[in-house]
Amino acid sequence: MPSKQVEDVYNAMTPEERARWGRRHDSVADLERRLAAAKKREADAAASHCLKCNGAGWFEDTTYDRTGAWAKCGHCHGTGWPIGRVRRVFDAAFAKHVQPKP
Repeated sequence: MPSKQVEDVYNAMTPEERARWGRRHDSVADLERRLAAAKKREADAAASHCLKCNGAGWFEDTTYDRTGAWAKCGHCHGTGWPIGRVRRVFDAAFAKHVQPKP
């Protein structure tokens, strides 16, 4: 049974849109496979590096007054690691300082 999201996408597409894509999607199952593959790629990327700075730890600031300046990534704290790994490191570092609730 295909997901509601894939079914909606399939029902919204016209034959012209399918032809423009360069590929024919004959079934909802085909779209379901493509969606599952995209979700897996996204999950694999999230497990390997920070998605905000693409693993660099720094990014080019584009705010109006700082365009071109390099800023440290606030999500991974400049490490380039995935967010889950950064949180585990912080949790381990501060575990001895955490007071148990009475």
